[in-house]
Amino acid sequence: MKPFPVICRTLLLLPALAGTSAVLVHIFFPPSFFAHRKEYDLELRFAMTPPLTERPREKGSTLAAVPEQFRTLIAEKAAKHRLPPELIAGIIARESNFDPRCLSPDGGKGLMQLMPSVCREQNCADPFDPESNVESGTAHLAALRDYFSSVPEPGERIKFALAAYNGGAGHVLDARLLARKLKLDPDKWQGNVEEALQFLKFRSFWKTARHGYCNADIVVNYVNSVLALAERFKNE
Repeated sequence: MKPFPVICRTLLLLPALAGTSAVLVHIFFPPSFFAHRKEYDLELRFAMTPPLTERPREKGSTLAAVPEQFRTLIAEKAAKHRLPPELIAGIIARESNFDPRCLSPDGGKGLMQLMPSVCREQNCADPFDPESNVESGTAHLAALRDYFSSVPEPGERIKFALAAYNGGAGHVLDARLLARKLKLDPDKWQGNVEEALQFLKFRSFWKTARHGYCNADIVVNYVNSVLALAERFKNE
């Protein structure tokens, strides 16, 4: 019987070698190594990336870019609850694009996309009525701002309130606690609590958090986009 040519013997050995390699990988690199790889990358990014600095805001405010029928309403409700009117305009633009009949699949209704729980809490009988909706949504945001009263800087309290408006106050609290453990500032949003919130996407972190998993990308995007819209409404 003639021996196999060298190339044939090599081809037959490949599956065996692949199997051996797989065994060695599982021996020296357990599955948890790969499961936590993304978390390691995030920790490395946290360690190497300095916190971002905020651009100073200009004085003055205008709602010229807001649809005319909502300008007075927004200004009145914002003044009542001691909030910047451009911020309320930014939320409405982000949530409903100024459509008072807007209804989302998750149950959000009206201009500020009030959830049923917020309607009950704020006694909002008709979330599709602009005045009732903006009054309840602005009051809810003001309550969230006051909930974070331990945060010294008013501007930071607003950012925490926006994050809670979108993702729930519980996740923001979890992120502030985690920020302390990561040696970040629990009273600062950008580059600090914002960064800690990202860890709550990973099981090894959210399984020990009181409020569990958080889709941090959505929350962070929401805060950034509302602030950008508010800046636009303020300066246009």
